[in-house]
Amino acid sequence: MNLDLREVKNTDTSYIREFYPTEYDLFKVNEASDDQRGEHYKLVKHISDKFSDQTILDLGTREGISALCMAPTKNKVVTYDILPIHLPFLNKYTNVEFKQLDINLETKENLLQSPLMLLDVDPHDGKQETVFLKTLRDIEYKGLVVLDDIRLNPHMIQMWESIPETKYDLTAWGHFSGTGLVDFSEELEVLHYGK
Repeated sequence: MNLDLREVKNTDTSYIREFYPTEYDLFKVNEASDDQRGEHYKLVKHISDKFSDQTILDLGTREGISALCMAPTKNKVVTYDILPIHLPFLNKYTNVEFKQLDINLETKENLLQSPLMLLDVDPHDGKQETVFLKTLRDIEYKGLVVLDDIRLNPHMIQMWESIPETKYDLTAWGHFSGTGLVDFSEELEVLHYGK
């Protein structure tokens, strides 16, 4: 699979505004300029568009914006949180499913069927991320994992730096607090990584 980073800025995420107008304006979600505050929604949408008829996992629902950004695809999006969360867009995007479940309790089969995961779990201490990535190694996962907040604090930086798989720091195309992509598939080619 090829990921051309030049195409990220042209990815349309304007549909997010229908359900999250305040956040959309605050985060300048659909602006193409390089000086925006920086969120990962365009990047995640662009990557999710590379898949069709697959199951994508959003690990850490929170407000639900990440799940929504991947909703207008031909994929099923399963979003997880340990708390019950009402997502205002579920009636419109019936391909999105909310699961109130700790991601560490998900079955091996469900993890292995997903070619793309977005991992964004609180409290961003690097511990949960490390445990989950080890689980993926143990089950011989062969997909892509987008990690949010890889530059947020020393614990997250250490976690990111310790990942042995091929990885890309995509903060320049993602979230100002750091966005990383880990390639467990060994089949990804990232184009224009050096801008």
